[in-house]
Amino acid sequence: MTRSLHISDMSNELWDIEDSDRFVKLAFKFPELLTLEEQVLLEIICRSEYLWSNDGELEKGSKNEDLLKERRLIDGKYLLMNLLRKHWDTYNAVVSGEEHMSILISISEDPFFPDCDSFIADFIE
Repeated sequence: MTRSLHISDMSNELWDIEDSDRFVKLAFKFPELLTLEEQVLLEIICRSEYLWSNDGELEKGSKNEDLLKERRLIDGKYLLMNLLRKHWDTYNAVVSGEEHMSILISISEDPFFPDCDSFIADFIE
């Protein structure tokens, strides 16, 4: 007898006290359950190279070296969870329209992505 899987069966695996961690767990396991606003947030996170590391390593002495202590392997890249937690409110403020997308460039050492204003406008309007 095959038992179908329900979201309630996954509640322990998806739960986390940190909003950002809980979001990442849900977003990458069940992206079809995200609201439109959450889909926009996920897309911005995925396009934020600042939050990702290809090999899970940073140069010794880098100001972000401690951020590798907590990372999540997703599709062959590492999402730097400490960095996402640090800027979680900022990312949400951009998605809700409280902050302009350019604020994400100011928290990053690298450029965000070139057409960020039209990208967010396509989802919000």
